[in-house]
Amino acid sequence: MDRNIENAKITSVTLGNQDHGPSGWVHLEMNGTGQGFGGYHLGGGAMSIFVLGILNTLEVDDWSKLVGTYCRVDHDWGHVYRIGHIIKDKWFDPKEAFEEIREKNKFTRK
Repeated sequence: MDRNIENAKITSVTLGNQDHGPSGWVHLEMNGTGQGFGGYHLGGGAMSIFVLGILNTLEVDDWSKLVGTYCRVDHDWGHVYRIGHIIKDKWFDPKEAFEEIREKNKFTRK
C-alpha cells in the first residue's frame, strides 16, 4: 500500500488498560475519515516513551491538550506509522523509538 503524508486533527486521546495491558491511542481526522495512532503495549517504560514522544514532537505540554491539535501523519490505509509537527520537520515514530531503547538495553543489561 502507498504511504501518504497528510494533515490531520486530533479528535480524542486515550490511555488505558486493554486486554493486552496498558496502551494509548491518538484518534485522528483527515480528509473526512478517521484513523487511530497507537495501540502498542505500553508496559515497562514504553508508556513514557509513547506519551512524551508525542507531546515533545507536537510541542504540547499536557496529554489532554492534544485534542484539537493539528499535526501531520505518515500513513497508509491501515496504519499510521508516525506523527509529525504541523509545520516543523519533527516526527515521532514509536516503532523506531522502541527499537532504539531495545538496542540500548542490549548493552546495559548483564
